[in-house]
Amino acid sequence: MKKLILIVEHLPVTLMVVSLQLLINSDANYYYIIGIFIFGWLIDADHLIDYFYYLFKCKKKLSISEFFSGSYFRENYLVIILGHSIELSLIIFFTGLIFDDIGLCLVSLAHFLHLIQDLYSNKVNFFGYSLIYRLKNKFLLSKICTD
Repeated sequence: MKKLILIVEHLPVTLMVVSLQLLINSDANYYYIIGIFIFGWLIDADHLIDYFYYLFKCKKKLSISEFFSGSYFRENYLVIILGHSIELSLIIFFTGLIFDDIGLCLVSLAHFLHLIQDLYSNKVNFFGYSLIYRLKNKFLLSKICTD
C-alpha cells in the first residue's frame, strides 16, 4: 500500500494545476500539461540519481521495494535529488514572468506545490529543498533532514 501512496501522492495536486491550466487557457497547450505533470508529479524520478549512487557505492542489486522505502538516503548519508530545488521553481516562474507566459508560471506552481507537499510530509529542514543549501552542505543528510 505504501508503494501505491508514494506513486500517487502528488497526483491530486498536479491534476488541480492541470485543471487550472485548462480553465485559464481553453486552447489546452499540451506542452504545458506535460510540463505540469513532469514538474508536479514525475519530478520524483530524480530519486533515481540517489538510488543508483547507493547501488554503486554499496555494490547492491536493484530492488524496487528498497527503492520505494527510501532507505538508501540513510545508507548514503546524502540527499542529492537535483530536481527538488526551490531554485528550479523560481527559474521557471521568472522565465514565465519575463516572457509573459502563464503556462510556465503554472508549471512552476506545480513544482512548488510538490516541494511544499514534500516539505510537509518529510522531515526536512526549511532550507533542505534549496539546491544551493544542499551543495553548500555537501548534500549531507544530517544537514538536510531533521530526523
